[in-house]
Amino acid sequence: NISVYSTNKNYNALPNANGTYLTACAVYEAIFGKSPIGLPAAGGVDTATAIALQNLFRSDIYID
Repeated sequence: NISVYSTNKNYNALPNANGTYLTACAVYEAIFGKSPIGLPAAGGVDTATAIALQNLFRSDIYID
């Protein structure tokens, strides 16, 4: 499981770095019309997690 929400009880409805990265994948796809797969990790997200989030976006969120 990859958490996408903050663990801070005062901000638990806000995205953490993983959630922000997943959102960035969606924005990238919407603006450029290209798959986010292959984009570098950023914003404190490690490479393995970035790859998993890119694949999650493409398999579970993206509507072709």
